[in-house]
Amino acid sequence: MRYLIISDCFYPENKSISRHIYDLLKEISNQNDHAVLIFPKNKKIKNNKNLKIKNIEYIPIEIKGIKSKNFLIRGLKELILPFKFLFLLRKEKIKIDKIIVFSPSIFFGLIFHNLKIIYKCKILLIIRDIFPDWYIQKNRWQILNPLIWIAKMISKIQYKNTDIIATQSKYDQKILKKYNKKKKIIIIYNWLTKKIIKRKIKKNKICKFVFAGTIGPAQNWERIINAINILHNKNLIFQIYFIGNGAKLEFLKFRLKKLIKREKVYFADTINEDKFTKYISRFNVGIISLDQKILFNNFPGKFFSYLESNLPVLADINPSQEISEIIKKNQLGLISDPKNEYDLVEKMEKFIKKDFPIKNLNTRYNRIYKKMFLTSSAYKKIKYC
Repeated sequence: MRYLIISDCFYPENKSISRHIYDLLKEISNQNDHAVLIFPKNKKIKNNKNLKIKNIEYIPIEIKGIKSKNFLIRGLKELILPFKFLFLLRKEKIKIDKIIVFSPSIFFGLIFHNLKIIYKCKILLIIRDIFPDWYIQKNRWQILNPLIWIAKMISKIQYKNTDIIATQSKYDQKILKKYNKKKKIIIIYNWLTKKIIKRKIKKNKICKFVFAGTIGPAQNWERIINAINILHNKNLIFQIYFIGNGAKLEFLKFRLKKLIKREKVYFADTINEDKFTKYISRFNVGIISLDQKILFNNFPGKFFSYLESNLPVLADINPSQEISEIIKKNQLGLISDPKNEYDLVEKMEKFIKKDFPIKNLNTRYNRIYKKMFLTSSAYKKIKYC
């Protein structure tokens, strides 16, 4: 089997999708199949050891501004990107049996018809988040924004021209089936090939929370800021670290500047994947946050980082989310209900006072990992769908 994989990012980009794609490529190689990965080029690509995998070829495309914080610039660059991909693929004489596309970006759907003509094979669309729908759920007034309308139309073209849609949850599968009745829609949970990490945390150490990932508009930052301030005013001993970047980074730094000076709050830029998992294993609790207005279910990349590092999870998300059920059922952490104003404070306080059982957490993580998130299981679904 020979795959063409299309993505808007890969190593050395420090994003969870880079890791997911890398683990998938390794599994493809282990199964003696082949893949060609096309993605935006990064300046550090020459020294990237992650590109050396048997049976894997790479087509890096140079395009500046693809990750710009400016909405319009980023949108234009993402619009141009698939056509640059298509131009180069037409030159490459390669045989492909199946095309795998990671979304976002929604703009790849504009070249699906052309790809089918070139390669005469099926396209599998793997959706990481359903854009622009989640953005509209959070910002209802944006439904009147003409740019959002354009994005919505482009996303419909994406669904129309794909053959198989893979989503991350039962809820999202149900929603997508409602609007894409003729499409085959399957569930492929995010996957991980776990590294062995040894945690070294002293019993009497200060409780250290970590939020690792994109610091963007999808999270409920006001609740987190409020909770941190209340805990500080209670004179509780804790620290919280934010690792990553995004559109809300400067806003968060500004709102928490007093506690940054008091050494309660810390910020760090994205960390190289080789060091990242070991780094976050130093912490006590991993935080997940999602605005309660966003109804779509997905499994954030940071959840897998916490899983791999055996960190209990504090999830400030809608209790109806599928990930909430998994965390509760398997005792992987605590769920804070966004509708309860002080619930996040209470849950953080439980961790600070060590009122959550972390004994045998590694065993519970391994159980759910083997049941749902194995790379080999995801690859079988990809291969035979």
